[in-house]
Amino acid sequence: MIKRGMSDDIQKLQEMIAHLQAEMTALNEEIYTQQQDINRMTIEIRHLNEKIKSLNTGDGILNPADDMPPPHY
Repeated sequence: MIKRGMSDDIQKLQEMIAHLQAEMTALNEEIYTQQQDINRMTIEIRHLNEKIKSLNTGDGILNPADDMPPPHY
């Protein structure tokens, strides 16, 4: 009787481990996909920042970094 109970417990543990392994695989795949998206967006942001820095508007509006506050500040 004890062996039968232990056998059932072992089978339940094996099923649980198999389920957890499947969940871990799914989570790893999701993390990998998200990291790929983050890498792509980081590159896009870098390109956009370079493009913004290279813009020369010529409309008389100063860049915020070049705009000095008035002397009374």
